[in-house]
Amino acid sequence: MRRIILLLLILLAIPSVYSLGISPASARIPYSVGAEYNFEIQVTSQSPMKFNLSAKGSFPEAFSFSNNEFYLSETYMKIPIKLVQPEFDEPGPKTTYLCANQIPPKEYGRRTIGAVVSVCSTIILEVPYPDKYVSFSMKTENVNQGETVYFEIEAANKGEKNVNLLSGNIEMYEKETNKFIDSVSLTEIQNLETSKREKMYAEWSTQNQNPGKYLAVAKINYDEKSAEKQAEFRVGTHEVVLKSINSTVVAGAIRPFDIEIENLWNEKVENVYADVIIYNNQSQEIQSFQTTSKNLGPFEISKLKGYIDATNFAPQKYNIKIKLNFEGKYNEYDENIFVIEKQSSANMIVGISVIIISAIIILLGIFLLYKKYSK
Repeated sequence: MRRIILLLLILLAIPSVYSLGISPASARIPYSVGAEYNFEIQVTSQSPMKFNLSAKGSFPEAFSFSNNEFYLSETYMKIPIKLVQPEFDEPGPKTTYLCANQIPPKEYGRRTIGAVVSVCSTIILEVPYPDKYVSFSMKTENVNQGETVYFEIEAANKGEKNVNLLSGNIEMYEKETNKFIDSVSLTEIQNLETSKREKMYAEWSTQNQNPGKYLAVAKINYDEKSAEKQAEFRVGTHEVVLKSINSTVVAGAIRPFDIEIENLWNEKVENVYADVIIYNNQSQEIQSFQTTSKNLGPFEISKLKGYIDATNFAPQKYNIKIKLNFEGKYNEYDENIFVIEKQSSANMIVGISVIIISAIIILLGIFLLYKKYSK
């Protein structure tokens, strides 16, 4: 215990020199072969320190800066960077990381041993594709029944040419059945210049729609080309449902009993619990209990825990009724549990012995085969 406390004190005593930062965290730079691009990065630290800069990735040789080593005496330092954009054989995003690397102080002429911090800024060049090429990303979110679903599609022109017009629509399908439900139009984008990004929008009312999982398929046209993006979302209803129970209970003692439940609402549901009644095969109530309660997040799946006193239960099937309570509402379920005999120690020993003997026989067979074919 003392060693743990000592270790914590050492960690707390580590100087704030390790609090190193760099900005911008990332940057996308317009691409043009041979073009010179000048910018600054800012390195920050809470304590004075030495550091160097390094570049690694797709085009590290394209960067140049004034020094190999720097001393940061204030809380921040701005460093000019020059980038001469190289030529690439293949189109697409090219990434290089500009990193500020702490230089540990020297003691008796040697570097001290310890943690060395590096922080990196991500520099991305979007090398254009031939002709017209647009990439798309799609965002949406879960809602509750009766609310409006909003869709956002970002269009990034990564081609060599401008795009005159982008348009399209979003089709809704039931996720489980793939049944077509509805279609809505996307807003248009006109004259999307190369290396530029703009957004398209759509919305869909769930007023008369069923709750459940949906698939949104965006079909987009840009000039003479087309693309497709998909996104899933859920329409919630104010219900908490039972998913499963542990239906096998071992006789002879008090046993835990778990009920798996799911919140179908896109909001938090508080104080969810279950009342459980157990009946024998003459439909007579023989036991009842209440589970623990839980608060569930949006669409969360969780478990309620209760306990069955199976001390005097005979091995057989029992009927149970589960009343799942949540926020002034409830759902009822009729389920079955199966009480089985507790395995005796002798049976367990026999079972383990069989497993061990079987394993020995298998290993012996492998050994004999190995000796036979290794001669």
